[in-house]
Amino acid sequence: MTRNSDDPAGKLGELLETEAELDAMMDRVRRDSDQLIAQARESADRRRIRSKEELEAETQALQLRIAKERDRMIAEIYREAKRETEALNGLDEGQVDALARLVVSRLIGFGDAEKES
Repeated sequence: MTRNSDDPAGKLGELLETEAELDAMMDRVRRDSDQLIAQARESADRRRIRSKEELEAETQALQLRIAKERDRMIAEIYREAKRETEALNGLDEGQVDALARLVVSRLIGFGDAEKES
């Protein structure tokens, strides 16, 4: 619509038309921005859930590795204790007596028990 720019009613009409167009544009922008915000929230929620699931899976895997390592270490300690027990059980009475004298002498600080043997 062409209006005379000198006509006040024409100027007012153009101004109202422009305002309506701007309102329509703002409504579209608001709808688009609301839609983008909703999409971003959905995407963030999906990433958060996926990250939480990955963290839980990694935590479980780590706990399993820790449990296996603990069990391996405990088994090694038992094997070592068994070897030492067998070695001690294999000592004859003379060896036990000599070791006992050595330990006692070192504990109380008297001379070298090895020299006494």
